[in-house]
Amino acid sequence: MRRKDNDELQLLTVGRHTYSGDDRYTLEFQYPGNWRLQIKFVNKRDEGLYECQISTHPPKVIQTFLYINAPEVVIVDEHGVQLMDKYYESDSTIQLSCIVRHVAMTSSVVLWLHGNKTLNYDITRGGISVKTELMEAGANSTLSVARVNKTDSGNYTCSISETEYATVTVHVLNEESLAELHHGSKSSLYGSAKLLQLFISLILCIMTR
Repeated sequence: MRRKDNDELQLLTVGRHTYSGDDRYTLEFQYPGNWRLQIKFVNKRDEGLYECQISTHPPKVIQTFLYINAPEVVIVDEHGVQLMDKYYESDSTIQLSCIVRHVAMTSSVVLWLHGNKTLNYDITRGGISVKTELMEAGANSTLSVARVNKTDSGNYTCSISETEYATVTVHVLNEESLAELHHGSKSSLYGSAKLLQLFISLILCIMTR
């Protein structure tokens, strides 16, 4: 079994039978009583607490925490917070930072893509710059795209392999659309604050009756 962060137990195997929908989990039995859980193509999401239970009375439980030293690729903002979406004004400069950790970069290259198009060696558009600092166990890479327009919107991917990559969706808007977006966010925040204030007032009114 696997114990998740919310303390929920995920049943993986019982005896020789596998109950997980993930076919990477298999069980190996070695006589007389050695049961081995195997996980194929292990990745960072497999990290966590695992339990082996024996159905005695009371049940015997053996716990082990599985640490995964797997490559990690994330695209972050200027504060180091992971990005999923990013908004830019037309004619401004896109700047994205990619952090690669837990992998030797001696034989790896950090590639930046816009959709399926590799940007590292793009000389047709102009205004594209990729700067990568290689380290012993990772890399820091920055992509800059100058004088952007709506055609520069879309998915930007930082990749070190076919399976290790991070993607962010970039939206390029004109000045009016960007202002409307910010105004909408403020209006939504103001509306939520007013609802919260109304809810608190209602609770206080009920309590004082």
